[in-house]
Amino acid sequence: RDLARAVATLRAASARRLGPLGWALLAACGAVLATALVAMLAPPVGGDQTKYHLVYPRLYAAHGGLVDTPWSFWGHMQFLQNFLYAIGFALRGDVLVRFLSAVFGVLAAWALAGLTRRHLGRRAGVLTATLFFTLPITWSLMTRAGNDLAVVLYAALATDALLDWIARERAGDLRRAGVMAGLAGGSKVMGLLVPALVGLVVLGVLLRRAHPVGGVLRAALSFGVLALVAASPCYARNVVETGN
Repeated sequence: RDLARAVATLRAASARRLGPLGWALLAACGAVLATALVAMLAPPVGGDQTKYHLVYPRLYAAHGGLVDTPWSFWGHMQFLQNFLYAIGFALRGDVLVRFLSAVFGVLAAWALAGLTRRHLGRRAGVLTATLFFTLPITWSLMTRAGNDLAVVLYAALATDALLDWIARERAGDLRRAGVMAGLAGGSKVMGLLVPALVGLVVLGVLLRRAHPVGGVLRAALSFGVLALVAASPCYARNVVETGN
């Protein structure tokens, strides 16, 4: 009931603020999502999903846990989304798994809209979300099980928190940046660039503002420990279960 009331309030508020341009952009995104849903219902074809993103989670779901599997280039390295895909297979099969990819696409567009709206202006948020959501690569990633859209989502949320922290230096914003950057790192090996780059910015800001050494260390440790905790579970489990 609480969710229904919240959605109704959001719908009413959005309808008042969208205007003709907003509705046109929303219709364009709706058309993209509709065509993506058709592709998601079709049998999976091509890409990494047929090599490991769907193959290994399906084996894990069938056996109720991680099991020895045929070797592939990335096959033994399963990330946060792959464990989520295993749950999807256990519940409903590969179609649900590819629906989850679309959910991450919608959430990533929403996060990018919030990032740009809050820090660059309201109109910029709408245009950024529409541009991202209508890119062919976004459509492709939403229709195939993968990890890339999760990295975009967590990177956008980490950047939003980072900019909030730079503006006000609230400890909560820095902790939020650490958690989101860590989740990006836990989503893909290349996602480890997110905590590394955000951490460099945090350190640069602290040094440029000439904070005391103790304050720099506390802030750096706060960010680093939370990023490590959020990123490490899937890597640790892979090492323990598969030796990779």
